[in-house]
Amino acid sequence: MTDNEKTPATSTRERILDAFEALLGESGERAATLEAVAGSAGISKGGLLYHFGSKEVLIDGLLARLEMMVALDVAEIHSSEAGPVAHLIRTSPTTGNTLDRALVAVSRLAQASNSRARQALRAANEAWYEAVLETVGDPVLTRTIMLISDGLYYGAAFFPTDDPHPAATFDTAATAHQPDLEGIIALLETLTAIPSRTGVKAP
Repeated sequence: MTDNEKTPATSTRERILDAFEALLGESGERAATLEAVAGSAGISKGGLLYHFGSKEVLIDGLLARLEMMVALDVAEIHSSEAGPVAHLIRTSPTTGNTLDRALVAVSRLAQASNSRARQALRAANEAWYEAVLETVGDPVLTRTIMLISDGLYYGAAFFPTDDPHPAATFDTAATAHQPDLEGIIALLETLTAIPSRTGVKAP
């Protein structure tokens, strides 16, 4: 279904979730009141409550959105021609997309001691872990790959770049730093005994 084909109800729900997500990411949980979310979404508080009867229900909607995005991302990992490890490493430094915005918003809820948000983040991490473990087969090596992935993501998040392809490079302080993603992938494929399917020969 394209955006133009969405029903008004669906469009409004997504707009509310977008506003809630943005407020959480920019200002934290305390600032993301129902009134603020409604104002940001361009609707009345009553209109918001028609779709989400309380803040808890709104949080439910955000957590469901994250769960769906993670499921789509895991499906892409499984279907990638490059293989799960290569796909994970190449996409780890990507920030600012829909999945990243949902992760940041839910992280803000977790920082505010929301146990359901913490569980959602744990479930997301476990889903990615299981996707890699199916290929790698070794829990310790899989956890190492996940830590590398996390490092690439946090590096890109904390030291953003103006480069239009954030998966390729990020800045540290004032100096541009380019992680050798293909080198990392080649090394990991050697360690995991996964034949390279990317045209990059393992050392």
